[in-house]
Amino acid sequence: MSVKSLQLPQDKQGMLALYEDAIDNNDAIDISREHFNLIAKFESEKDDAVIYDLFFTYY
Repeated sequence: MSVKSLQLPQDKQGMLALYEDAIDNNDAIDISREHFNLIAKFESEKDDAVIYDLFFTYY
């Protein structure tokens, strides 16, 4: 499964715009919802950094 197939933004800036309450951990962001948690890791701390890894946890 790819980021494109999930229809998620592919860069840090886009993810932060989509999930305004995300926790920005410099080269990763953490998004928590009632039924899932998503951690997106980026190539760098820059706003235009591209996602290289996604971790999903479903409750």
